[in-house]
Amino acid sequence: TGTLTANEMRFAYCCVGRATLGPFLPDGGGLPGQGYEQAKAAISSGNDDVRAFFDALAVCHTVKIDEDGTYQGESPDEVALVEAARNVGIELEARETAGSSVIHRVRSPWGVEDNEVTHVLGFTSDRKR
Repeated sequence: TGTLTANEMRFAYCCVGRATLGPFLPDGGGLPGQGYEQAKAAISSGNDDVRAFFDALAVCHTVKIDEDGTYQGESPDEVALVEAARNVGIELEARETAGSSVIHRVRSPWGVEDNEVTHVLGFTSDRKR
């Protein structure tokens, strides 16, 4: 789930299997929400479901990376999801074109992986419903 404020989506909570992680939103003092530490702990303790969930957030999207490393997406939702993955240590590092293929390079605690984009479901106002 998320919160849309001033056209900025922020990742708030997620449910993976039977686990609810969050909140991810900063607390009143601006510190990161406890959800990030919960997710990192689950991943480091071998929770494959949480790892696969954040892997998918880092790979399954149409987000592009500006020269300064800022994520740009077709919707604020996509950017919020990719940023959430980055904040737990699974970071979209590059989006490259190789011939007719698009490759998402993702850096995580277990290494760097190149993922080929095989299909894109284009963003439309109907898709967000």
